[in-house]
Amino acid sequence: MGTLLVMAACSLGSRPLAAQAPEVLAGACVEAGGAADDCLAGATAGYSFLGHATLLSGLGSPVPGTASNLGTRAGGGPRWAFFGHLSASSWGLPDLREPLTESAEWVPSFQGGVAAGLFDGVRLMPTVGGFLATDLFVDVALHLPSSSRGIEGSVRSFSAGARLGIFREGFTVPGVSVSVARRFFGETTYGDPLAGDVAGVTVDPSATSIRVAASKDLFAVEVLAGFGWDDFSADARLSTSDGPLAPGSAAARGSISGSRRLYFASASMTFSLVLALTVEGGWAEGLSPVPGYAAEHDPSRGTGFASISARLVL
Repeated sequence: MGTLLVMAACSLGSRPLAAQAPEVLAGACVEAGGAADDCLAGATAGYSFLGHATLLSGLGSPVPGTASNLGTRAGGGPRWAFFGHLSASSWGLPDLREPLTESAEWVPSFQGGVAAGLFDGVRLMPTVGGFLATDLFVDVALHLPSSSRGIEGSVRSFSAGARLGIFREGFTVPGVSVSVARRFFGETTYGDPLAGDVAGVTVDPSATSIRVAASKDLFAVEVLAGFGWDDFSADARLSTSDGPLAPGSAAARGSISGSRRLYFASASMTFSLVLALTVEGGWAEGLSPVPGYAAEHDPSRGTGFASISARLVL
């Protein structure tokens, strides 16, 4: 059944490289002469890898610990926040050496960033302010999957975005904000046919992340909860271990895209008025199933994540 579905996807292989499901890339691989099962395993691996890398680069709140915007200084200059994360999420990928099995591990990540408060926002009522308050932020992340996973090169990302305030936290209302970020990654390869894997897939991802969060100080602990949406895509090259797509020949080309929802919560404590430590955890829903792919790995299975962060506000 899986082979028939992949062969049916071949008819889509000549379409322009737009947002496409992984079975379309697998179809282009089959059309070029690759084995159907190997092509589908490689395309599914690239699809799952994109989802995991995108999630670990963003996780929850873009500025850890609070949903309230930074605002500006009394003299009108921006208020700055510097932050760092130690994060991890659960990665499950098809084992391309034994494609019916799954390779799974918790992958750690180091992330650092800076945010600047540019606008205090508009006061809607005497006790409700911060509407359209604006922060800009940038961050970089380095993910460290095990070298035994067959992932070539470190997985790095750069993100830039903006956070718009709905309410600034006060005695009567929580802090509420919406953020949008654009994330870019370096080219990464998963699987090596020369080393015995049935396929290898190279991707060059990018992603758009949206977060909505609310926070409130409760008995000296800032409690935050939020919802997110990640939308990712990548141009991809797929090769197999034998046939016309064996290493050294031209690889099948296409694109992969997907999206997922996620939910997160955190607790934060502030020390000396400027330093905050935050613990965050969350759950990301699975990706859309891949038609015809039936193995131990299930892309539609959800993923857990967690992080410890420090934020310094000046």
